[in-house]
Amino acid sequence: MPLLPTSLKAARSRGPCTRSLVRGAGVAPDSAKGNGWWDAITRFALPFLSSLAGVFLGYLTFFHKAAIEDTERLKTIVEGL
Repeated sequence: MPLLPTSLKAARSRGPCTRSLVRGAGVAPDSAKGNGWWDAITRFALPFLSSLAGVFLGYLTFFHKAAIEDTERLKTIVEGL
């Protein structure tokens, strides 16, 4: 007994049609409901928070460098005494 049918028409009649496969490939309607607030949070809050964190790190780096320079100046004054 052959694994594949000898006739192409017989092979087409056994498998699902292309339209039913395309319809089944989408997201189920039940899973799309109720996620609106979470999508809004991830769409707007996460980019805002990541940019805010970048600005914070920039300011922190700047003021840390200024504090180190002040400490070095103080150290040279104390060593000069």
